[in-house]
Amino acid sequence: MPSFTRRTNPWYYDGLVGPNFRNMDFSLAKRIAVTERVGVQLRLEAFNALNGMNWVNPNLTETASDFGKTNAQLGGYFGRQIQYSVRLQF
Repeated sequence: MPSFTRRTNPWYYDGLVGPNFRNMDFSLAKRIAVTERVGVQLRLEAFNALNGMNWVNPNLTETASDFGKTNAQLGGYFGRQIQYSVRLQF
């Protein structure tokens, strides 16, 4: 490009996509019969079981120093969470 020539950028970039979203949730449940009418249910649930990180879309401002980089975690997305419960059924 010759000197002092204004650079032109396209209005949008084809094929530019953000990072993939990966998540694995699982649950385990076991019902134990105490008597014929009474039972106990044990339950374990894990959200984001592999404790993976999901990133925000990259910065698309051409003049920014971090153009094309993603350096923040997706909002509202937390690390591994585990909950358990015991339920008496009669």
